[in-house]
Amino acid sequence: MDLKISTRVVGSVTIMEVSGEIELSNAAQLREALMRACHDEQPGLVVDMSGVAFIDSTGIGVLVGALKRARECNGAFVLACSQRRVWRVFEITGLLSVFAMSATVEDALRQASADDAASGSDSREEREDG
Repeated sequence: MDLKISTRVVGSVTIMEVSGEIELSNAAQLREALMRACHDEQPGLVVDMSGVAFIDSTGIGVLVGALKRARECNGAFVLACSQRRVWRVFEITGLLSVFAMSATVEDALRQASADDAASGSDSREEREDG
């Protein structure tokens, strides 16, 4: 299954919609998109994983790297995950205590906006990344 990624900006938060399977063969594509999305001007990031059917350890590593990058930029990083199978991967690996996670994009956006309120950024743009 192909990986599809699109982004949009709401206030000071970038929402990245990811769908498909995140695995070794396409992890670099996700890494590049996440690194573009994590920057000082727009530091908050919500990754909408509601369309993700599968994630392997390489994909998890990419998300951990993006979380570190977001922290370097003093930005929020929240995963929105409604897929029980994917949520379970984070649960089994003990990463629920590492990542901020929400079941819906709306909750994740509220969480990221609250975490990112000090940034003061309010630009809006939309872009397709793959």
